[in-house]
Amino acid sequence: MNLIQALMWSPVGIRSSTLLLAVILFDVGLMVRSFLQAVFAPLAWLLGFESLWTVTTHLVVKGAEPLGQIWWIGAPAAAAAYAAGVRVEWRWLALTVVLWALWVATGWHYNLPTNPHVDWEAEALNEATKTAWGLAYLWPMLRRTKPLSTPKLPARHWSWATLSPARHRPMALAEKAGEMAEPVQ
Repeated sequence: MNLIQALMWSPVGIRSSTLLLAVILFDVGLMVRSFLQAVFAPLAWLLGFESLWTVTTHLVVKGAEPLGQIWWIGAPAAAAAYAAGVRVEWRWLALTVVLWALWVATGWHYNLPTNPHVDWEAEALNEATKTAWGLAYLWPMLRRTKPLSTPKLPARHWSWATLSPARHRPMALAEKAGEMAEPVQ
C-alpha cells in the first residue's frame, strides 16, 4: 500500500475522510445540540449514504453482489435522527443528488482499499457526494443555537380573569408578588 492509500483509508478499512466528518458531526452535535443529535446525525448520514451506495452499486454495476440483509438500514436511521431533532439542509441534499447523478453518469467508479491504484475522478466524485450529504446534516446544527424542543403554545398575556377588579385588590397583588400581606380592616 502506498502513502496516499495509507492516508486515504483508516486501519479499519473506512475512508479517513468519512471518520473525520463523522467525528465533526458528533462533536458539533454535542457542543451545540444534544447528545442524541450528536449520535444520530453521523449515524443517519453514514448509514444513509452506505445504504444508497449499496443499492446504486447493485443497480448499476453488472455482476454486483446481492443487496444483503442491511441495505435498508439508512431509512430507519434517518427516521430516528429526525425523531431526535436532527434536520437536514435541502440545498446540500440537492447538491448531493446532482453529484450522485453525475457519479452514476460517469460510470459509478469507486476505489476500494484493495485497489492497486487510485482513480482520482472516482475519488473526487465519491468524496464530493459524501461530503455534500454530510454537510446537509452539519449545516442546520451550525445555524441553530438551541436544541429543538417540543413546541410550546405562546403564553396568553391577558384573559377576562386578569381584567377583573378583584385581582387588583391589595391582598391579591401581595399574594401575586409572593409576599405575606396583612388583611386590611
